[in-house]
Amino acid sequence: MGVSIHPHQLRNNFINYYLVEGNGDFATLSRILGHSSVDVTMKAYLDFTGQEIGRKYQKHSPLNNLDI
Repeated sequence: MGVSIHPHQLRNNFINYYLVEGNGDFATLSRILGHSSVDVTMKAYLDFTGQEIGRKYQKHSPLNNLDI
């Protein structure tokens, strides 16, 4: 049983990890990917899932970070 991995999948996984888990920014990502502008990068990769958005919200929510 072989594993089928395509270069584009690896690229997308890196981008997802960089932005969501690594708190990376679009300006740096745009340079890493060799895009002509940040707008190109944002248009191509601003498609977070609801789950990813929820995780980011929980991580940065002021209510979740109160020390009470």
